[in-house]
Amino acid sequence: MLAYNKFGQDLELTHIRLAFVTSICVVAALLYLLYQAIQQSRDEQPVEVEVKAAGKPTERQTMPAAKYDAQEFQKLLKKIAPGILIVTALHCWKGFMQPLVVQCVTIPVTLLESPLFQVYILKKAATGSLARPWKEESPFAALTGGATETAAAPATAASSKASAQPVVQNGS
Repeated sequence: MLAYNKFGQDLELTHIRLAFVTSICVVAALLYLLYQAIQQSRDEQPVEVEVKAAGKPTERQTMPAAKYDAQEFQKLLKKIAPGILIVTALHCWKGFMQPLVVQCVTIPVTLLESPLFQVYILKKAATGSLARPWKEESPFAALTGGATETAAAPATAASSKASAQPVVQNGS
């Protein structure tokens, strides 16, 4: 009975490792296809982006869409690669299985939801929410109030006067 349980656990661990490696291989293949599509792109449509430099004010810069997409590809790699490396190191060092399972799902989803993948691989038009430049979504924006500031509509004079008056709620 003990040997069966040990064999069952080893088999389960092997399946989890195999799923993780397969997931990473699929993501790597898709990233290669995405890289090739960006390199072959001859899109010269101008994109105006804000460049942030340390200690300097933000500057507006115009660049071709192909160059902008190449920069966004580098950002996508910097978003995906650390997760793969950290989870692999944690598994090899401490034997954690749960991060492997989570990353089997989150890394492919990160790639599939990226605007680059949608535009170049799924061949969606770069209009609407996929129009360049793409917004960088910070996971902490909701906590710091950044998400509510960008989603807020411009205030009118009447709404600003109404918001200046205190609101009294009963029972709180």
